[in-house]
Amino acid sequence: MNEKAFLIDVDLFKETIRLILKSEKGRVFRLFDKNFKPYFYFKGEIENLKERGVFEKTEKLLGFNKIDVWKVFFKNPQELKRERSFFESKGTVFEADIPFIYRYLIDKKLTPTGMVEVEYEGNEVKEIKTIEDETAFNPNILCFDIETYNEKGTSNPSKDPCLMISYAGRVKGKKIEGVLTYKNFKKDFVTVFENEKQMIEGFAELLKKNKIDIIAGYYSDVFDLPYLAERSKVLGVKTPFGRDKSKIKLSKGVKKTAKITGRVHVDVFKVISFLNAIGSVKLHRLTLENASTELVGFKKKMIIKKNIFELWNETDDTLVEYCLDDSKACLELLDFVMPLEVELSKISGTLLFDASRNAASNFVESILMRESFEKNTLIPPIPKDESFKERYSNPIQGAFVKMPNPGIYENIAVLDFKSLYPSIIISYNIDPSTLNLECEDFFISPQGHKFCKTKKGLIPTALENLVNARNKFKKEMKKFELETFEYKSLFARQWALKIIANAVYGYMVYPRSRFYCRECGESITAIARKSISEAMSLAEKNGFTVLYVDTDSLFLKFNQGEESKVEEFRKLVNKTLPEKMELELEDFYERGIFVSKKQGVAGAKKKYALINKKGVVKIRGFELVRRDWSKIARETQRKVLETLLKKGDLNEAVAEVKRTIKLLKEEKAELQDLEIHSTITKSLKNYEVLSPEVSAALKAEKKGLKIEPGSSVGFIITKKGKSISEKAELSEFAKDYDADYYINNQVLPAVLKILGELGIKKEDLLNDSKQKTFGDWN
Repeated sequence: MNEKAFLIDVDLFKETIRLILKSEKGRVFRLFDKNFKPYFYFKGEIENLKERGVFEKTEKLLGFNKIDVWKVFFKNPQELKRERSFFESKGTVFEADIPFIYRYLIDKKLTPTGMVEVEYEGNEVKEIKTIEDETAFNPNILCFDIETYNEKGTSNPSKDPCLMISYAGRVKGKKIEGVLTYKNFKKDFVTVFENEKQMIEGFAELLKKNKIDIIAGYYSDVFDLPYLAERSKVLGVKTPFGRDKSKIKLSKGVKKTAKITGRVHVDVFKVISFLNAIGSVKLHRLTLENASTELVGFKKKMIIKKNIFELWNETDDTLVEYCLDDSKACLELLDFVMPLEVELSKISGTLLFDASRNAASNFVESILMRESFEKNTLIPPIPKDESFKERYSNPIQGAFVKMPNPGIYENIAVLDFKSLYPSIIISYNIDPSTLNLECEDFFISPQGHKFCKTKKGLIPTALENLVNARNKFKKEMKKFELETFEYKSLFARQWALKIIANAVYGYMVYPRSRFYCRECGESITAIARKSISEAMSLAEKNGFTVLYVDTDSLFLKFNQGEESKVEEFRKLVNKTLPEKMELELEDFYERGIFVSKKQGVAGAKKKYALINKKGVVKIRGFELVRRDWSKIARETQRKVLETLLKKGDLNEAVAEVKRTIKLLKEEKAELQDLEIHSTITKSLKNYEVLSPEVSAALKAEKKGLKIEPGSSVGFIITKKGKSISEKAELSEFAKDYDADYYINNQVLPAVLKILGELGIKKEDLLNDSKQKTFGDWN
């Protein structure tokens, strides 16, 4: 039988490849590929090895050199693992460390979440291939959240019951939402069961009835699914969560994951964390409340979490409303990231479950492995510990930076090199295989490394494909309105391509990379330094004052009305560059503020604020984009920056600070604006230094609130105690605040980094002082 279907997932069942597919009509089915066997390549004598596997002679490329190797097949992945070390003792082994599932996806050229055409008999695959099809992947999705009993401050899954499970999703394009519980709440979206066990069974039945393909939560790898798994075990829940009648599967180790067979589990928290880490989104806190408010404008209902058990005891409808809002917020965020995750999965050939948990380097590795297979090139291994340590201990010289003199400047042009590192890799054919290759013509890097011009390297080839595809999608986007499906789809594609392309350089110099190349990395940064330095010199020769240079950006001061000269300069620079490299104008800015990293220290690396002609403010490096400063400090700093940039009024900026100080002194500030956020990175008992966040967490544990490694905590400096650490309390336990601390350790340090450069002193902010004018700034 032949059928077209979406490839939802691939896993192993009793050492056999199992595929989860969804037909165009919505039928979900699973097939097994029993004919595909694991293998690796071996170079060496096989006379005495023939009983240890099935051998097939073949030719592969090692770089650009052809070599004869043996392709050695095994019965299952476990046998391959057992035999690997033996074969390594007899010769050279290649590609033995590629996970079996990804070996299958690479060899079959399959695209996860994409359309495939499969020929099968019974439940066995005869042939399968990816096909070009524009039909949108439209899975049934369900976001969920649980609330648990927490009378002792924290919940113990072996003892404390799960109180309710909320859900929000889409099935066949229609929205579904509700709350499952076993108490008589009055809301009409609530379904009431006899007890906790029946509620959990009801949730499992809900997944089955609605044929859920993707189940998502927020922090669900670590909390929700492990909690449900343990409660199911305690209560003897028999109803399966998986499509193969299996239970929730939890991984062991540092990186916790939870799997449900046949349904892709996406932990939206991990996706948002990834996007925040690479700078695609900017969040002060990664809580569900903060992420949903800032990214999608969904303001969910809030409660004091330590009071959950009281709301439950009182059958307060606030609790079910709060629980449902968590699922609805999760769904809004999933809708925001899902198109991107699907494209990352498709482009890299990574399963959606993995794509939603991957670092950018994983996507690059997957693409390069596929490119290697296409070119019949042997894939390098993951380095062993000795190689990793050697690579790690020998870092590469970084980018060129010219520090600005702190102060305020007007008429600033910011220019940057378009995709600088990717364009250098492509332009100079930088690749491990082209390095020092015997060649008729070659590029020579400033470090003296030679890269062949005539034979295109694997990495430049793959990278150029990514860049060209992104440029194509960006052009197509202009044909559609912002809110159309076509625009959003194209935006997701180009976003995914940008993430992967920008990660290629980092992957090349990442110590655990399969394709690590130190000479390549230092050549790329050297060419970048040379390019930016030459552009800077040319700018100075053309009469511009170069205020600041960092990696790929030039900040130039120009005379009023001479914007055309900036454009002439840009064109002049581009004439000196290779075809793929280009200097672009980011924008013209009416005013900019540069601040030193520390008071009294020259230089202001990545600490500046600019305002363009449309009044749009761009801020980099200040506390208002950091999560380890309180909101009141960040907001006061932001108001000062915007006042100076928009109004040019120093006195008004000072007045903003004085208003905040007055608010704090009169104890009228909201406690939530005084929270300072930090992450507990290890077990509390392993901390030798008692920092404020650790002190606050230890106090909370004594009150029954368990703090796990990796937890983000918010704390407030209160009045009680002598040292700052003694005064620190988690926000939910804080009753007051230490005004002097917030004035002297939060607000003043944040604003004096700006106002101090303009002649304002601490005393000027704490006391009445003479007014300063715009002319006093410099």
